[in-house]
Amino acid sequence: MKLPKISNAGFTLVELVMVAGLISMLLITVSSLFMATVTSNLRTSSKLQIKEEGGYVMGQIEFMLRNSAKLIENSGGQVCETGMEMIKFVNPNGHTTEFSLVNSQISSNSAVLHSTSVTASVLNFDCARNPGGEYYVDTSFTMIRSDTTISENFGHLVLLRN
Repeated sequence: MKLPKISNAGFTLVELVMVAGLISMLLITVSSLFMATVTSNLRTSSKLQIKEEGGYVMGQIEFMLRNSAKLIENSGGQVCETGMEMIKFVNPNGHTTEFSLVNSQISSNSAVLHSTSVTASVLNFDCARNPGGEYYVDTSFTMIRSDTTISENFGHLVLLRN
């Protein structure tokens, strides 16, 4: 009797396991590169948002202080001292504005100056007079993106015109 011819056209178990292992390693490498790219983009966009919003807040505070008519007593009973957490002044139109930190938001008495996705902390106004008699205010604060641990410190010295 003649035995049927056995075909060796298939793959062995060792070959299949090796190919599956190589494909798994390739997929893990590709997915980790993808996750690193996504994480890097999130950090970059978070830093950009913090810089934009912090710069806007600092610009608004600087503009309004520089163009104020005069400093007046704030809600804490201070006019011009170091370590103030709020500052109040009279605008050129005669209305008053007070900057303060309320519920992690830098705000004036009329509006919040940044979005809720960014929180602020440690708002500080150091006010003094230079030898010429002009007031100057050193403003500083920290902005933090709510869904990350990324933060940025902002500070600027403003010489008042009054």
